[in-house]
Amino acid sequence: MDSNVVVAAETLPATLEAVSHFVAGIESSFDTLDVSDRTGITLALQELLVNIVVHAYAHLPGDIRVNIQMNDAMVNAVVEDDGPNAYDPERLPKAPDPLDLQEHGMGMFIIQQTFDDVSYARLNTVNHWHLSKRIGASR
Repeated sequence: MDSNVVVAAETLPATLEAVSHFVAGIESSFDTLDVSDRTGITLALQELLVNIVVHAYAHLPGDIRVNIQMNDAMVNAVVEDDGPNAYDPERLPKAPDPLDLQEHGMGMFIIQQTFDDVSYARLNTVNHWHLSKRIGASR
């Protein structure tokens, strides 16, 4: 697979139900990856999409645009939304305390531990995320 393969190019409603259906459908698209990468990428994408529903839109109606491409060396994801709330990149995720595991607040930590590069920008009224992960021999 030398050229990019589109794993997903979709617009989904900003609901937890839509995120659940989307994530259930994309994991098999990563079946050429080892189980650790496949599971990590799927979980991290789910965390980002849930964060958009809960924080960017605050459960208001809207859409999330997702474009994921993969080749032998990389997985690249671009995720955009028009949620009224921007992410604050100054709030760096902290490593969890193993003696005080929390139920919430781990999403950005998981995303940043899974992907090699994570960038966010608020462009006018659009929240724009770009995630990339080296795979295979490119590690």
